[in-house]
Amino acid sequence: MTVADRHVVICDQGIGIPSDDMAHVFEPFYRASNTGSVTGHGVGLALAKAILDKHGARVKVSSRQDKGTTVCVSFK
Repeated sequence: MTVADRHVVICDQGIGIPSDDMAHVFEPFYRASNTGSVTGHGVGLALAKAILDKHGARVKVSSRQDKGTTVCVSFK
């Protein structure tokens, strides 16, 4: 995680999110098509985005399957 000038960048090296699923990552209870063996409920990104939206922040997600995911949060 890095923090610089009102921007927070969080990176992981997990299974990544398939490109077909990226349009849905902020939907409550949505789980990507490649999460079959990974535990979770699909609330993390949806909840984080709802909270950040209330504070006027922008959230952007990029991912490469099998390479990990990056979440960028920009505050006003």
